[in-house]
Amino acid sequence: MRPKGKGKRPTGPARRPKAGSWKVQEIPRNYPVAQQVYDRLKRRIDLGVTYGVAARVEDRLHRILLVRQHPGTGWSDDWMTPGGGVEPGETPEAAVVREIMEEAGVRVTGLFLWRIYRNSYFSPNPRDPPVRFDIYQYLADWSSGRPSPRVPQEISEARWFSRLPKRMAFRADWLFF
Repeated sequence: MRPKGKGKRPTGPARRPKAGSWKVQEIPRNYPVAQQVYDRLKRRIDLGVTYGVAARVEDRLHRILLVRQHPGTGWSDDWMTPGGGVEPGETPEAAVVREIMEEAGVRVTGLFLWRIYRNSYFSPNPRDPPVRFDIYQYLADWSSGRPSPRVPQEISEARWFSRLPKRMAFRADWLFF
């Protein structure tokens, strides 16, 4: 959210720290999740995938691109930034570009790694060990395309927001502007 009375903030690379002046933050945290989400993360880790990606995509009007997970995925009905798992052999940058295209149907430029969250996810079953799954968070600028999910079995909706909605998963992660 933009501070009141401050006018418009710059867009694109101008809003990002200068090269060499920024150290990526690494933040540990714990999350309880639905059993379905826990099981999916555990399967990915068993395959060697130990991290995922997410991006805050902004257009020229300073709107933020968000997606809503399909109810059958185990996530709540909250909005979230596009993102997902990194495939074996895929770079985080390639993964975030692919995930944005799959989930929201738009192309992006100007990727900038903002933070790395060191997440531990906990199953509702206390006998299950925590699953460690890091999330690489990026900033990105919209370049083309209209929001339209390309994976309807995962994403039910994609659209632009001028403010972050109250019902948003991981909302606090993106309140830095």
